Amino acid sequence: MRIKGSVEDISTDKVKEFYEHRASSYNGENIYNVTMLQDKNPELSEERNKAEVAKILPKLKLDENSCVLDLACGVGRLLDAMPENIKLYRGIDFSESMIELASSRNTRTNAKFFTGSVLDVDKILADELGSFNRVLMIAFFMYMNDDDILALLKKIPALMTQKGGLICVKASIGVNERLTLKDFYSEELKSDYESIYRTRDEYMKFFEQTLIPEGFTVTEENYLYDDDNLNNRKETTQYYFILER
Repeated sequence: MRIKGSVEDISTDKVKEFYEHRASSYNGENIYNVTMLQDKNPELSEERNKAEVAKILPKLKLDENSCVLDLACGVGRLLDAMPENIKLYRGIDFSESMIELASSRNTRTNAKFFTGSVLDVDKILADELGSFNRVLMIAFFMYMNDDDILALLKKIPALMTQKGGLICVKASIGVNERLTLKDFYSEELKSDYESIYRTRDEYMKFFEQTLIPEGFTVTEENYLYDDDNLNNRKETTQYYFILER
């Protein structure tokens, strides 16, 4: 089903099954396409990754004091682009096969990967609460229901250092209205696929209920791709927010 405008929950279990299958069946080609889902045009995954790294990475202001938490880290795509001298990196993903891929690809001594739900991040990283000054939430909110997003965002401030800190959120958003794919079969992916494409304003409301009262401010927001050819959807597009405290 394609549901426009109204709020409808999706099955997070089906989302997990979808990504677990993609990771466990990875054939050794085009690692980024495991999560970037351009099966008809895998080269677009590489082009999008380059554009995203070029746009987002400088905004993270990474240096030797950076302690990075990468939620729903996938195969560790963003770590690939980070400087070697960051202080530490922690990646969490709900797919065991995804974490196996990430761990096998990245052997930095300052990086660790964990299998688990992002909603359990405070339990998974209980010994490192208050340690992080960079939190990345890249391209996974479309697989979470509204209540779960709010629950996660409420946990973020306790994970971060009291002073300073930067959060980057990247999401696929609905261009004109909210769009939900539920019990939807994707011909392109040859699989059942569920996701929620919220509007920019819906994300702002999430922040207003969670992060902004904790001292964070949206310091920058914009469409991700400068090249229109990188966005191959009419109803959705890629958008990012930078929040700082």
